[in-house]
Amino acid sequence: MFSLIRRNVNLDDEAQISSINWIRVLHRDDHGPLVIAIDDATVFGDGGVESNGKTLESVRFGVPGGKHVATTNVTVSGSIALVTTETALRSEALDSLGPRLATIGRLLPETPVLASPSRIKLADFARRLNFSVAGTIIPKGRSWSADSVLLVRLPKSGSGSTSFDDTAQRRAFVDAMTGTVALGAPVFLEHTDPGWGESRAADSSTRFRLPALRGGFSALSVGRRSLAEVVEAVAGAPSVILESPILASYAQFARPDATVAVIDSHTTPSGLEPLLASARRPPNKPAVAVEFTVDREVDMDALIRTGGPFPDGVEVVESPVEPVATTSLHLNRSFRNGRWHGVDDTALGATSVGRWVFRITEPRVNAAGDIVLRDGTRLTGLYFGAPVTAHADGGIVTSSFDRPVGLSLSMPNAFGHSLLQVMPRLESVHRARADIDVLIGKRLWDDAPLVERLGVPAKRVTRIPQFEIDEYFEVPEVYVSTHLQPHHRTARVDPAWLAEFVGRLTGSDVPEPTRKIYFARAADSGARGGCVNRDELDRIADEFGYERVYPERHSVTEQIRILSECSEMLGEQGSALNWTFVMQPGTRVTTVRNYPLSRGNAFETFHNPMLAARGVAYRDIAGFAVGNSTQYEIDPAVVRAAIGSLP
Repeated sequence: MFSLIRRNVNLDDEAQISSINWIRVLHRDDHGPLVIAIDDATVFGDGGVESNGKTLESVRFGVPGGKHVATTNVTVSGSIALVTTETALRSEALDSLGPRLATIGRLLPETPVLASPSRIKLADFARRLNFSVAGTIIPKGRSWSADSVLLVRLPKSGSGSTSFDDTAQRRAFVDAMTGTVALGAPVFLEHTDPGWGESRAADSSTRFRLPALRGGFSALSVGRRSLAEVVEAVAGAPSVILESPILASYAQFARPDATVAVIDSHTTPSGLEPLLASARRPPNKPAVAVEFTVDREVDMDALIRTGGPFPDGVEVVESPVEPVATTSLHLNRSFRNGRWHGVDDTALGATSVGRWVFRITEPRVNAAGDIVLRDGTRLTGLYFGAPVTAHADGGIVTSSFDRPVGLSLSMPNAFGHSLLQVMPRLESVHRARADIDVLIGKRLWDDAPLVERLGVPAKRVTRIPQFEIDEYFEVPEVYVSTHLQPHHRTARVDPAWLAEFVGRLTGSDVPEPTRKIYFARAADSGARGGCVNRDELDRIADEFGYERVYPERHSVTEQIRILSECSEMLGEQGSALNWTFVMQPGTRVTTVRNYPLSRGNAFETFHNPMLAARGVAYRDIAGFAVGNSTQYEIDPAVVRAAIGSLP
């Protein structure tokens, strides 16, 4: 006689799981098992769970069935909680991930949590939902094994089981996320995140968004704000407009007495008029937002190179003592057919453009750092620090400051841009006018250690939200400075200025540089592109005796210390390598980059001019394009030749 052995366990079948001694129900509520524990379990990157030779599956607990494969495994002792989402959408995380994390934080706060991939970082939830973070499961090729894995029931089930909505579970999540939020401004919540230089979709901009702004609503783009910022804004809003039904999950955070409207394909502007007319306006907004146009643009970079004259309302506070000139770097040499081609880079002279500080009267400024004078003149220029001019025809004034401020803003929310654009301007403006606040955009990484090292008191730093780039605020007086980031091959870095800036970051106690450092990238960092034969670069680093360092595993302070102690650096082009300007004169750098040789050497990396200004020898190696435009392959022989040929 043969017995049919059931290989899968359906966690939705309570009668079945009650007969299995390695599955325990830890908590129940009116809907049944709320938290269960699976002993001796392994969880996979797709959210699957296996235990005792069986595959577990469940609609209510969000565990997919089927075969799960992993090439590497992490073993942990004790218990871990697993929460999964079917997609990487924020709405999915808000509907399923968040409520279950809140359950863990409420019932089992000391239990570390694993979550399947989501655009919402666990840290955004952890600060409010009171749970520990163990990590995020890597999508492919990895699994975690634990003595016990805890699963939390979904607040809403999908197809295949009785539908229910655990309002108590969801309410606990909303209460934990919102806390006590004061009454704020009406909110127009946007789903779109338009690229720089692109116009907003005509339907959203002309039919709904601008009327909402005129009515006193604050526009928030979900793609540009942290989850905490969006939740707080919605929770404090007396009126909420959701630009798309995709954003419906955010409605759960609205105040019980708030009016919520969702724009869909049937919505007309007249349908929103009653809501716009009754909206309560925040104190810092004008009764009606003011629209304005741009009459002309002035290239501040060109005026800096010539020394002026500058427009009315723009006054020079500080400029280099030496005559103003532009020093161009010769293109770096390339290694082809067994020899180096091209000429060496020239050293920067003392006449290169250094720090300029300006005082600007009664401008209109947006969160990207764009500045428009009262007469409609827009001040442009990458070096000047106006990186975005997407809405060149004008904008809309939605708020104002009643005091002079410094400006240290940059549109790209990336470490490298902040390091080269924001921090130098912050330091320069503070030195020029130490008694005013300097505006900095809110960041997803902790830049507080840099601000402290630059000697800027925390009380002098004002964080402003990332408004949309066609929203402006009025200021009576603004101080703004140039920054360190060069534009293509034109090096505008004054060696004296750079040395002074580096000195503030590193301090006076700088050791003798003796370490050979390889700034390595994690194996999964190629998801957005990169070197496809990175293992070859790893082997070369080992061959030449480089110490392997993963920068993201070190704090900002530790990274500064590592680079200041570095005598030789090897790494792939990226934001982390912008730290090389901290290296001491006489040191050496070898970088590989994703510009293929077929393009020649038409572009300089951002950090090369700074290395030249610091007196650091470097070789910049172009890769061969493979696959998509962000992937490349290096020639190991070229890398070895570059390292061996550095002076």
